[in-house]
Amino acid sequence: MDVMKAILTRRSIRKFKPEPIPQDSIIRILEAARWAPSWKNSQCPRMVVITDRKIKEEIGRTLAGNRAFEGAQSAPALIAVCAKMGESGYGANGPATEKGDWYMFDCGLAVENILLSAWSLGLGSVIIGHFDTPAVARIIDLPEGFALVNLIAIGVPDKNPEAPPRKALEQVSNLNKFGVKLEE
Repeated sequence: MDVMKAILTRRSIRKFKPEPIPQDSIIRILEAARWAPSWKNSQCPRMVVITDRKIKEEIGRTLAGNRAFEGAQSAPALIAVCAKMGESGYGANGPATEKGDWYMFDCGLAVENILLSAWSLGLGSVIIGHFDTPAVARIIDLPEGFALVNLIAIGVPDKNPEAPPRKALEQVSNLNKFGVKLEE
C-alpha cells in the first residue's frame, strides 16, 4: 500500500472481527516498529504482544470506563508499547536537551509505524493511552527500568468509520507566509 494512501485512509478501529492475526503479520508489524527512527539510534521502544484471552481480560478489568478499550476488547491482539528508560535523549553527561528523556517521542514514532503497517496488512488498530499503568505493567510483568507508554488493539476491522474533519493546511502550517498557494 502506498504510504500516503495508508496515512489518508487509516482510522482508529474500536470493534474487531474475531479472526486471529496471522503470526507473519504480527512479525511484519513488529519489524516496522523496530525500524522506526530514534534518538541517536538508541532504539528504546520495546513491544509486548498479548494474544492470550485471559491476560487481555485481566487488562480489560483495569480499564473500566475507557471507551477506546471497551470496543477494543474484541481485538485478537494487544501490543503494549514500552520504553527502556535513560537511553533516548541522553548524552555522555546525562540529558542532552532540556526535554530530558525522549522515550515518548521515540515510542510515538514506533507507534505510527505499527498503525500504518497494520493498516497496510488489512488490519485495524486503536491506541489506548488512558489506563491503570502500574496494574497493566504488573500484568505483563514489565521489568524495572522500563516504562509502559500505551496499548494498541489490533485486528480485522468490523467496520471502517469515515474520516473525521481535519484542520485546513493554513491552520497547521505557515506555507502561505512564503507565498505558497494552498489548494482549497
